[in-house]
Amino acid sequence: MRCIAGYFFSNVTVAEQKCEFCEAGSYCSAGIQQRAQLCPSAMHSDPGAGSSLDCYARIDVVFSVLLAMQTSEFNQKSQDLFRTAIAASAGTHQFRVEITGVIQSGRRLSLFLDVLDDQKQMSTPVCIFL
Repeated sequence: MRCIAGYFFSNVTVAEQKCEFCEAGSYCSAGIQQRAQLCPSAMHSDPGAGSSLDCYARIDVVFSVLLAMQTSEFNQKSQDLFRTAIAASAGTHQFRVEITGVIQSGRRLSLFLDVLDDQKQMSTPVCIFL
């Protein structure tokens, strides 16, 4: 069994041979590679990277946001919509926005976010006022 680029060969048992999606931070060349290759130090990749050329310098933009809502209201659908909006504002992809923490403080939520960018510098800082 051979896998296309972006997937690696998983041979758990002879009966369970399959191709698995390559995770972020690594790359998987086409063939019978049995594990993902990590990007070089200080480099990152998007999920499904198929070559070392898909690795890029990682820049994190970290910020926090206060939202006037309860933790129970900030469900998976709300988080996905929020990540999409942040990604659009930052000019990047939704999967590069990570919510790293949520804290309930009275009637407000404090969110802690990382935004990954594949450019060497952000042209403007990301600021959000809610």
